Amino acid sequence: GRQVELEIEAEALRHGQQELETYHRYYVDLYDFAPVGCCTFYKDGLILHANVTFAQLLGVEREGLIKTPLFQYILEDDQEIFIQHLDQLFTAKTPQHCEIRLRRADGAPFYAQLESCLRHDERYTGQCWTTISDISERRQAHDTLEGLVRQQTMKLHVTAEQLREEVEQRRRVGEALQETERQYRILAQNLSDGIGIIQDGKFVFANV
Repeated sequence: GRQVELEIEAEALRHGQQELETYHRYYVDLYDFAPVGCCTFYKDGLILHANVTFAQLLGVEREGLIKTPLFQYILEDDQEIFIQHLDQLFTAKTPQHCEIRLRRADGAPFYAQLESCLRHDERYTGQCWTTISDISERRQAHDTLEGLVRQQTMKLHVTAEQLREEVEQRRRVGEALQETERQYRILAQNLSDGIGIIQDGKFVFANV
């Protein structure tokens, strides 16, 4: 009886181990081939783990990312943004996000959105999880829209300026006509001959 019990327990352990291995492979595949890049790095930006998607985004082998600083893939002008991102993450200890430009292995830059959170397990103190998404198309659409808005704003500004100039020009012409009329009235009043202006059958002006 005891032998049978041991065999049953051994079989249950083997079955449990197989299930654990299956789940492990499932989650490894889920991590490696997620639709966004994933990586774990230290608070100084040194990459500890990275998935296949992130390596493909950068155009490098995944093994080449491990123990390399993420800074070497960030455009110099955007490195300060990443530094602030890390500072806020480890100071506030709340999830943070930012947008920076990364550089692929061939030198081509692309816009990326980073979303980071701390690993709270004591064994992983000073580490964080980060997802990296290529948002180049979204940024391009945003920049295009922003450019169109600027163009339309400039057109409206030019149109408004033209209208103001036209109104001012009409005002000046009106004032000039009024002054001309006033001068003619003075001249007519001082003539010895009688002068009259008839409009629609009625006198509208007559000198004295």
